[in-house]
Amino acid sequence: MKKKSAGLICMLLLVICCLFPAGEAQAAAKKLFSLVINDGFVSQTVPVYQFTSGNSTYVAAKKSLRTLPVYAGSKKVTVSIKGKTSLYKKTFKSITYKKKATLSKNTTLKYTLKTRKGKKETFTVKLTRPSMPKITSLTVPSTFTTGGSRRLTVKVRTSAGVAVKATYKVKNSKGKVVYSKTLGTRKSCIYTAFWNGKPSAKNAAGLPTSQYIPAGNYKVTAYLKYTVGGKSKTISKTVKLKVKSGQSQTSSSGSSQNNTALGTKNWSWKVGLTGDDTLDYLAETICQQVLTNGMSETERARALYTWCGKNLTYRSGAPKLTGSGKNYMDISSSQAKEAIAAYGKQADSLIASGKAAVNVKDNYFKSSGLQKTKINWGKAAFVKRYGDCLIMSLTYETLCRHAGLTVDIVENDGSAGHHFWNVVRIGGSYYYADVNQFTESWKSGNANYGFFLRGTRYCYQYGLYSTVKQNSKYKIAKSVSAADCPGI
Repeated sequence: MKKKSAGLICMLLLVICCLFPAGEAQAAAKKLFSLVINDGFVSQTVPVYQFTSGNSTYVAAKKSLRTLPVYAGSKKVTVSIKGKTSLYKKTFKSITYKKKATLSKNTTLKYTLKTRKGKKETFTVKLTRPSMPKITSLTVPSTFTTGGSRRLTVKVRTSAGVAVKATYKVKNSKGKVVYSKTLGTRKSCIYTAFWNGKPSAKNAAGLPTSQYIPAGNYKVTAYLKYTVGGKSKTISKTVKLKVKSGQSQTSSSGSSQNNTALGTKNWSWKVGLTGDDTLDYLAETICQQVLTNGMSETERARALYTWCGKNLTYRSGAPKLTGSGKNYMDISSSQAKEAIAAYGKQADSLIASGKAAVNVKDNYFKSSGLQKTKINWGKAAFVKRYGDCLIMSLTYETLCRHAGLTVDIVENDGSAGHHFWNVVRIGGSYYYADVNQFTESWKSGNANYGFFLRGTRYCYQYGLYSTVKQNSKYKIAKSVSAADCPGI
């Protein structure tokens, strides 16, 4: 009985394989002719083959073209046949099809072939016509001042049933492009992009990339590149933009800083110093760029968090001052060394007056025996502007302490992926802040403050944060508020 059952199963499988071809990847294909489908915008060619699998044959269009997108603005198509092969002439007597068809969202073209033996074979090609892609809105502030801490926000809302490439360009009064950015290639989408007011490399206006664009009247144009059948159509929308000049100096995210001695800043808080004149000079330089005495603790924490997101880039490992790549701040020239020495004297005076104090209490680096390494990593982070999550947390910690805030570094146990972030005290309560998360969202053009001054109730939804090492190294972390910081 077992032998008979096995034999019956084998025969059944053989019959199934004959009735249902094993797939066109294994089937032999010979070309019969080509369809030419013209929608008035583009003419597309679809090869048609006779496929042979085992003892059976069938006719079909090329697999990747059996569903064919046509131009969104077309209302009808015309169809013709070209290139009938000798195999077609030998096997088939005629072919019946509609030479014109009215288009809807989905239109099926049917083709019937009559063989010389009187049999009929049919195949179909499905045409899909999406709605016409469009830019439903382009939102840009009417006025933008360069050189400040705010960047120009460009929001582009698109509506498209197919993936279209979105870009935007800024043109001057002469129509020359000073800046351009690719937003992405998607279907319906809302793009949000940020611009600091500096020209693109090799811009048509010939402006240097280290300086802000001149004040004047500009136009911001969003573009959608819609491609079908290898032919493209561009849809655009334009708004006007008035640019005013703010600070004229190179911004902190540009090339090397001016190496002049910093003016004495009489901060309204007690400055936390590292004790290393170079690192303290670098931190003071950034703080003087983004902080004012009227700021609250939350505003200071946010301003420095924003600076980190804008200027730091994630890269595995620690930066090195002697490493390759651009130096964003100068600490090695004679002029820079004079400026650092001058700030060191200012710092000594601040300490003597009680307006500053050296604060090197850091649970992670203290327990790891890396205090000297911490100083070197800190300097390299400001100069090179890259590093991993630990380096970013260290940079934010250095800046926050300089701004009079209580802050520490937090490490998880690695079970959900090894990660470092910060804990910051605001108004007597402690909250988490993850600079690494913010730098990633900033670089993607969609700045998200989702991990800024958040409590455990929010953060513990994510495994990275719920696995904090619960030991003596993190006394502050054990006191983190369950609720988020008010007013964030």
